[in-house]
Amino acid sequence: MTTPKITFMTDVSQAEMDDTCGMKYWLSTFEAGVGIIHKETRIPQAIIAKTVEDLQLLAQMEDISEDTITQTVEEILAPLTRADKEDTPKMELLYRRLGWFAAYALYVEPMLRTLYEDIPTKYPELILDRDPLWVVTRPGRILRSRSSDDIVYREYAFMPPTLWNRKWLQSWHYNIRLHVGIKAAEEELKEPIAYGQMMGLSEGYRSLTSEKLVHPYVWGWYNVKSGAWSHALKSGEGWIPKPVWEYGGGVVQWVKLCGQEVASQQFQMSPPVYANEDILNEWIGRRVHRERQIKTMTSSAHTNPHIRAIHFPRNTSQCKPLIGDACPFLKACWTDRKTRAMPITHDEYIPNLQYREVPLKAEEVGEGVVVGVVG
Repeated sequence: MTTPKITFMTDVSQAEMDDTCGMKYWLSTFEAGVGIIHKETRIPQAIIAKTVEDLQLLAQMEDISEDTITQTVEEILAPLTRADKEDTPKMELLYRRLGWFAAYALYVEPMLRTLYEDIPTKYPELILDRDPLWVVTRPGRILRSRSSDDIVYREYAFMPPTLWNRKWLQSWHYNIRLHVGIKAAEEELKEPIAYGQMMGLSEGYRSLTSEKLVHPYVWGWYNVKSGAWSHALKSGEGWIPKPVWEYGGGVVQWVKLCGQEVASQQFQMSPPVYANEDILNEWIGRRVHRERQIKTMTSSAHTNPHIRAIHFPRNTSQCKPLIGDACPFLKACWTDRKTRAMPITHDEYIPNLQYREVPLKAEEVGEGVVVGVVG
């Protein structure tokens, strides 16, 4: 009788979360048996996922003419109810998504197609196989240069406001995510990847005074006397801020009004990142050790707060970081003892029922393999 082999599986995003803050990883993945999420993060997370799907859809569309993009946008807007249209935060996120979709189709995709051809993959997820660890990653796009035949690996991420863009873009050289993705793509394609890049989507920021999402595809300026619109800040008689969904020309025409210069600020590329095998192998070694620790200690951590605090430590420097939003689990970590002990009882948190397993076929798992942890 052979002993089943233990193979650990993790998602690179979940592993990043664990590296950043063990308690955030615990709360998101293991708390109450399924993990928990903050209610207010559901729609933003869904919009993020849809935005990535939009850009991947564009890559597959043969016709990216203005009429086709307008029709696609109208189809997305068609199911909106009156209640949806009165929900300003939801509409802000939706119109930012649609603005990105239209701007990418108008100003980025045509040039991209002249320089590269797409390389499709069998599944939307790729797996970096480093026995006994499998790391799941999700490429945004894999491209082959028409001039040099080089293969480029790309992913998408939301980019913080302009002041931090340069440092944020440069930081991806030191982020394990692209190194994992490049090597996973090489294993899938059986070809070397020249380099990887992160495309940053400029997310805008929340106004401290009005809570509006300040973003060129969300709010514009309207003159109540002349009826004119402008994407640029206007002062003087008659000019007031107004949401883009009240612009009569539609999303595509608004994006055209904003122009190519505004679009170029929405999609910015990191410098090329070349996979560092040594750094990746060191991370894999640490991750295997960490996954064994998680598998061994999770059961005890459910009932013993001391064990949980040791093996899923809080990183308090991430509670309210200098760049980006505050951690959604602040109340689960910093409020009264009852909430800290059972955060699922707090009315702001709900079970995390997102499906995170990878749709692997039986023959890909292999006989006698036990999947240890799915992040």
